Amino acid sequence: MTEAASTTCAYTYKETSDRAPQGQFQISATIRYHVTWSCSGTCPTTGGDLGLVDAPAGASTMRVLQRQTVVVQ
Repeated sequence: MTEAASTTCAYTYKETSDRAPQGQFQISATIRYHVTWSCSGTCPTTGGDLGLVDAPAGASTMRVLQRQTVVVQ
C-alpha cells in the first residue's frame, strides 16, 4: 500500500513493550481482498467474482516505545 492508501486496520497499545519477552510484542496480520475478474480474450465466461480471498498471513515482532495521552473535554 502507498502512504496515501486508506485503511480501517488499527490497534491501540495500552502499554509499551518493555515488559514483553525481548522487549517486543508478537504481531500478525492477514490481508483480505474482494476479487473480481474479467476476460477480454477467448474465454468460457466474460468474468466472475471470487468473493473474499485471504492473502498468506504474516507474523513478526514490534517494539512499542512510547505512549501518548489524548485529553478529551
